[in-house]
Amino acid sequence: MPVVGQLKPVEAFALVQAGSTLVLDVREKDAYDNGHLPGAISVPIGELDKRIEEFDAHKAEEVIVYCNDGSRRGPVATDKMNKAGYPGAKNLNGGIEGWRKANYQTINN
Repeated sequence: MPVVGQLKPVEAFALVQAGSTLVLDVREKDAYDNGHLPGAISVPIGELDKRIEEFDAHKAEEVIVYCNDGSRRGPVATDKMNKAGYPGAKNLNGGIEGWRKANYQTINN
C-alpha cells in the first residue's frame, strides 16, 4: 500500500463539521447508499481517474478520502489524488468503520 497522510476520525470530524471540506467515499455505490459521512461524494475507486478533474477547485484544500476500513482503497485513492496535484488529500484512518467506532453519525440514502 502507498504511504499517504492519515486523518484520525476526530480530525476528520472537525473538518466535516466546518462544512467546507471535500469528502470522497471511494467504496462502491451500494456501500455508500448504506451509510456515508455527512457531505461525502460517492466516487468508486474505479471511477476516480476519469472523475478527478471534477474536484479541481479543491486542489489547495484538505480532502478526506475514505473506504471501508482505511487499509486498501482509501490509501490507493489518496495516493492518486496526491499525484494528481491534491497535496492535502488524506486517508481517513480506519475508514468508515473507524468513524462509526468513534460514534460519529453516518447518512443513509
